[in-house]
Amino acid sequence: MDDAEYIYKQDVKEKAITARSSHKYGSSRRRRCGLSSDNLTRKEWERMNGPVHTLKPDEALSWDRFRALPRSLQQDYIKHILSKFKVGPAALGRMFGVSEAYCGDYLKKQLGVTFQGRTTRQETLRFLNAYRPERGPVCTDKKNTELMRVSLTFCGGFSPDAIAARLQGLFPAGAAVSVTVDISAVEA
Repeated sequence: MDDAEYIYKQDVKEKAITARSSHKYGSSRRRRCGLSSDNLTRKEWERMNGPVHTLKPDEALSWDRFRALPRSLQQDYIKHILSKFKVGPAALGRMFGVSEAYCGDYLKKQLGVTFQGRTTRQETLRFLNAYRPERGPVCTDKKNTELMRVSLTFCGGFSPDAIAARLQGLFPAGAAVSVTVDISAVEA
């Protein structure tokens, strides 16, 4: 064996030893980088994470619970409803228990929701029956409803025809009705 061959074999031997030693546990390649979050307790870990919101898209929500959701979940909830039902802000307001104008204004301005076309009465009733199970089905038959007492308030000029038209629209034709009128005149 000459000197060149001896140097070559020594070089290969040293490289093999170096390669094998890189897999040992004490090497710098095997050391794990620890993070401060590795030593947290469960309570500290949960405090670091954000709040968790659970939402069932086919369940009716109250207005307060709906407003407590993040904006992205509010948009997803309304989009889910609008994909299943062709309803407007009036029906959504009835479901949430708030006024149509307030609900529509919030949905349009704050969430950017757009409503398509006009809503039919049957579609609104179908929606309210699906999203108000705890209050029972919404009545579709006007004959079963009974109006016990009505209060009308007019401000401005007095018009007996306007009062008669309002009363006529509240009761079915030929129904026995007792009407009491209380008039207070205010000087202008």
